[in-house]
Amino acid sequence: MNTPDSMKSGLWLVIDTGVVELHPACFALVMAIGIVSIACHHLGMDFLAFPLFYLNQFCHAVLWLLFLMRLLCRSSRVFADLSNHNLGVGFFTLVAGTNVLGNQFLSSNQQAAFRMRERRKYLPCVDGQPSTNFEDQRGVKPSAYL
Repeated sequence: MNTPDSMKSGLWLVIDTGVVELHPACFALVMAIGIVSIACHHLGMDFLAFPLFYLNQFCHAVLWLLFLMRLLCRSSRVFADLSNHNLGVGFFTLVAGTNVLGNQFLSSNQQAAFRMRERRKYLPCVDGQPSTNFEDQRGVKPSAYL
C-alpha cells in the first residue's frame, strides 16, 4: 500500500535518478525548440512561434534547475562527464541553448520596438522626444542613429 512517505521517497528516487542520469547535451532541446520558433517567427507564423517561445523558456528553466541540482548533489559525476571526451562536448549546448533563447528574446523585443517606432511616426512628440519624421540640421532622420 502506498503511504505518503513511500510516495515521497519514490518521487524523490525518480527525481534523483533523473538528475544523476541527466545527459550533458540536454540543452540541445532548448536549441532545437528555439531554432524552430525563430524560423516560425521569421516566416510570419507567430501563432506557432510564441507558444514555442514560452515552451522554450520553461524547458530552459527546468533544465538549468536540474543541472544545478546535479552540480550540487552529484558534482563528482559532473566533473567525470567534463573530463570524458565523449560527454564533455555536450556541455557546449548550455552556452548555445542559452544563446538561442537570448536570440528569441531579442527577436520578439525587436518586433515590439519596431511597432513602437511605427506608432511614433504619426505623433509629433512622445515623452518629450521628437518623432522619426523630423530631421536634424544635416538632414538626417533620428532613426538613422539607431
